[in-house]
Amino acid sequence: MSGNPFAKVCTVAGTAGILTATANTTVNSPSVTVTAIAAGNVAVGSYVVIAGAVTKQKVTAVSGTLPTLSVTLDGNATATVNNAAMSFVAPTLKSLANVP
Repeated sequence: MSGNPFAKVCTVAGTAGILTATANTTVNSPSVTVTAIAAGNVAVGSYVVIAGAVTKQKVTAVSGTLPTLSVTLDGNATATVNNAAMSFVAPTLKSLANVP
C-alpha cells in the first residue's frame, strides 16, 4: 500500500462532476436561466462558471422543471450572455500523508 494516499482533503471549495447546461444571464443580476440536460445537474451549493459572464459563484436557489431552470447565484453576472456554456468549478483536493 505504500505510495497510495490515505485520504484527500478539500482545500478550495468546488463541485466535482460534469455539468451539461447552457445559461442566459443579464449584467448585474444574480438570476440565471439554465437549460440543463439531466435532473440533479444544478443544485444549491454547486459552484459554477458561465462563459463570458460568471467566474466561480455558488448556486443559492434553484426552481423550475427540466429542461429549463431558474437559478440564483451568490453574485451578479458581469455581462449579458445567451446560450453560454455553464460548467462546475472543480474543487482543489490535497492528498494527506501516505499509509506506510
